[in-house]
Amino acid sequence: MNRLRQAVVLVVIGCHAGVSFPQNGHDEGIIAGNAAKGTLNGLINEGSATAVLPPGYYNANPPQSALYSQPNLDSTTRARIAYCSSPAAAGDLTCEASTNALRSAATPRPPVLPGDATVQGAQSVLANPAAQGFSVAGAYSACTTRTQTLSPAVFDTQSCHNYYLRALDNACAKTLTVQVDWLCPPGSTSGPTRSIDAATGTARWTCILPVPVTVAFCTPPLASPTTSTLPPNAGLVVCTGPDGKETPAPTRIEFTDTTLAAVPRETDQWENLCAGYEARVPPGLLPPDGVPLPAGATATGSGPIDKCERLRSQCTQPPETRLINDSPVARACWQWTHAFDCVSLDPRSDCGQPRFGQCTQIGDPLCIDADTTVSPPACTARRIDYRCKVRDEVLQTLTDCGTQRFCADGSCWDTTSPPDTDFARTVAYLEAQREAGKYLDPATLRVFKGFDNRCKKKLFGLTNCCNKGGSSGGLSNFFVMSNAVEVAGVAKNAIGSTYTFDALFASEAPGLVIDGFEFFFSLGNSSMMAGLLAGELSAQAFLSALIPGPWTAVMLVIQFSGILDCDQGEQMTAIKRDSNLCVDIGEYCSRRLRIVRTCIERTHTYCCFNSRLSRIMNEQGRRQLGRGWGGPQNPQCDGFTVAELQSLDFSRMDLREFYAEIAPTLIDAGAAGAKAAAKVPSCYFGDGKC
Repeated sequence: MNRLRQAVVLVVIGCHAGVSFPQNGHDEGIIAGNAAKGTLNGLINEGSATAVLPPGYYNANPPQSALYSQPNLDSTTRARIAYCSSPAAAGDLTCEASTNALRSAATPRPPVLPGDATVQGAQSVLANPAAQGFSVAGAYSACTTRTQTLSPAVFDTQSCHNYYLRALDNACAKTLTVQVDWLCPPGSTSGPTRSIDAATGTARWTCILPVPVTVAFCTPPLASPTTSTLPPNAGLVVCTGPDGKETPAPTRIEFTDTTLAAVPRETDQWENLCAGYEARVPPGLLPPDGVPLPAGATATGSGPIDKCERLRSQCTQPPETRLINDSPVARACWQWTHAFDCVSLDPRSDCGQPRFGQCTQIGDPLCIDADTTVSPPACTARRIDYRCKVRDEVLQTLTDCGTQRFCADGSCWDTTSPPDTDFARTVAYLEAQREAGKYLDPATLRVFKGFDNRCKKKLFGLTNCCNKGGSSGGLSNFFVMSNAVEVAGVAKNAIGSTYTFDALFASEAPGLVIDGFEFFFSLGNSSMMAGLLAGELSAQAFLSALIPGPWTAVMLVIQFSGILDCDQGEQMTAIKRDSNLCVDIGEYCSRRLRIVRTCIERTHTYCCFNSRLSRIMNEQGRRQLGRGWGGPQNPQCDGFTVAELQSLDFSRMDLREFYAEIAPTLIDAGAAGAKAAAKVPSCYFGDGKC
């Protein structure tokens, strides 16, 4: 400090010695700097402050540190001013600085008014910079305009399926009809005849049957047959002659009509609407009606792909006695209801969606399920993967003056050093620091935590709940809609922001959402947020409650994507994927037929994060740590420990995808000028600020 002061004194002495200085302030500064340069050069390479400052002016524990906790410094300030005004403070550099500051503050200065020549000149420059006789084109040479990629295009992998239809829970019934016919014995001459018993009022079915009868007879002149009471013919049927003599009567066979009850004949007739399904059940796997298949039974041997298995069998018309054609008929079950799960030779595909027309297929179709009961095994489902663009590259137009020199009024500044390109990376680091602190999970002490999100593709229906919101085009419909809303000036602080992303995780991390909303909008009322999130409130309803209007359009996108019939979590997963917040972990068969063992439902798993930067940090940080994502059935979405985060080399991370979110926009010169002009009347040096 003393040497710097000596340099200043030298300049002052030079002025008194008759050295002529121009009146231009800029030139005066250059001359003063040159005069002090010799003294200052010797100070540049000093090893420490103590080598430059006088003794006592550098202290690791200065006495002023005792003032930090004082509630009021008025008395201390007055005492310091009194000391600096006394002879004891002569030569004290700190007092000299304080005295100069007080003297400067007490010096009155005229206000800078709108009519001031300096203000008028500045407005002239603002209105027409080229008229000032200087232009960048004249100062720089060979400048060109070029376009560079700020953030590359973003792609993700999307899949579709070609498969044989799985037709599940096919209900059918087997209904019994009993026919009763009344029969007469062979030889009947009439019947069956229906009559009503007068005594009981019930119907009777009868038949007339000629029955053979042995009849005794006598020929004249013998008398008619009688039963003898005289010995030796007592008890016999005899014929009696005119002389009273008895002789045994001869016999002959005669027929007489007899009324007999008719006999009912029952005939069972089953109307079997399940016959088509039963015929497709592999041999040995169709037990009797009502009998379950033993546990562990599986289809074996060769057979067609087109097959079924009986899922349920129950009696839906229980035992009862029915009066059919005047005959009571009892059966154990009058109707069986069955359900069959089947694999049909009905080719289906969801690969015809328009969005895949804008994607590039990756490799050949992959067989993801096969029928192993046939030889050789037959593929029943194939997956086709596509590489799809979800965001165009973000370009930036720059004026490139290369290694040219900037010159003005004969003074040149060398610009051979390349421009600093670290601004976006620095902002990304700062945002990463903010998120790491804001979203630290206090339960696990992990940062950049993700969440396990899943969706289902059912091979037995038309709805694919793993569709994205942008299923009808290459880019996300959700964000096309969001951008339109933002241009319209609606909910500009929310669309595509941390606010939006946090809200999508309301059901998984309500505490995180509360922190995020309070930080973004400075609500300062966590109890209100907690109340809104209580009672399993959906993210869609939460968003609609806070900013009504634009979020009703989200449901239109969901409906357009064909996932309106999917559950709330799957709809939110689609929007998260549209927002590029998710990492694809893979898929697995989550449901199979019990016997045939064919896959009927596949589940796709994603690790989703509440910011794109968090996703990028996980993707690239895990590579450095050698950590994977687990598997689709047990994903590892749990972020980093603090120690792991500290070990990451951020300089090796490619953060360009995030740069697009912080791309700078040009300043509106007109608006800035108007704002400055409005402040001029109350803005002057030393009193207020501009």
